[in-house]
Amino acid sequence: MNAVRRSIRRRAAEQLEQGRASGALARGLSAVWARRARVVRSIHWPDGVATVGVGGATLGGNGVTPTAIDLARELAELKLRVALIVRDYGARRQSSSAVRVAADASHVDVGDEAVMAATALAGTRGASVYAGRRDAAVRMASGSDLLIFDGVLQAAPRPFDLAVLCVHASTPWGAGRCPPAGDLRAPVDELVEAADVVVARGPTPCTIPGALVIEERLESARCLQTAQSLPLSAFTGMRVGVVLTVARPSRVLADLEKSGIRITRKVLLGDHQSLGSVLADSSDVDAWLMTPKCAAKVPPGHVSERVWVTRTSVMGLQPLAARVLQTCNLRGYDDSRIVTSDADK
Repeated sequence: MNAVRRSIRRRAAEQLEQGRASGALARGLSAVWARRARVVRSIHWPDGVATVGVGGATLGGNGVTPTAIDLARELAELKLRVALIVRDYGARRQSSSAVRVAADASHVDVGDEAVMAATALAGTRGASVYAGRRDAAVRMASGSDLLIFDGVLQAAPRPFDLAVLCVHASTPWGAGRCPPAGDLRAPVDELVEAADVVVARGPTPCTIPGALVIEERLESARCLQTAQSLPLSAFTGMRVGVVLTVARPSRVLADLEKSGIRITRKVLLGDHQSLGSVLADSSDVDAWLMTPKCAAKVPPGHVSERVWVTRTSVMGLQPLAARVLQTCNLRGYDDSRIVTSDADK
């Protein structure tokens, strides 16, 4: 029964992504969604705190959380006190309060993206992750220089100091329609109007004028048990299984196949879904590959030398960090590492 439910959810997500529903009813419901779509969330924060919102154009697959994490890390390295505020998606019961997330927290309690963020930011200077109700997280993060809201494009009654709209570089507007005829979160003009800057993330050049491009390339993997790192080329001669619980698994699979990896087993689960016991049977694979978000849900008893987490190289983040420093008027910090382009001067 669980497998049937997973299959139904996966097919529904693929239908939205590919815009398969094109009938009159789907178009009508899509128009209703577009009229009622909300790109602004009600959030309150104290005076004197800089704020950045990072939202996506479609229902998943925009690189919102990775961009928020990368930005938090970059600005924390400048000795800013950065609080990254995420929702507890995938948690067993979404909280009415908030918690400060440790790298060893359980995704069952705080959600997979919160664990992924805390793991990625562990050891950085001044970056903290808070999960749960946003207003409660803001109160917990008091004393921070900068609040970064993961998954929120714009706020009211006060707008964010900087609103960042994330899109996938090759398909920025997804299927081009709101659900159920597509995966667009809101009409394009409303998304663009609410944003101060558009960030295109992915390996393909973006055609949106003025967009900041963050190029990412899948290059290596790290063993979840030993922390050993290997280039992806090391896996080309292995029987590789892939476990994914992300919104756009086809993109990850395509990147792996471009690297010459022979995928012998695919386990595609719903976004934010727990892995359960899928790693228990490893008889037909030499290595399991998964994203950091998926790795946040590996049960402790299934961590082994066969489980590897993909790692990407990121280029083009500094112009966005410079935009944050300039727009939020964050002065007096070590910004010598930030290179400002001519367009930003």
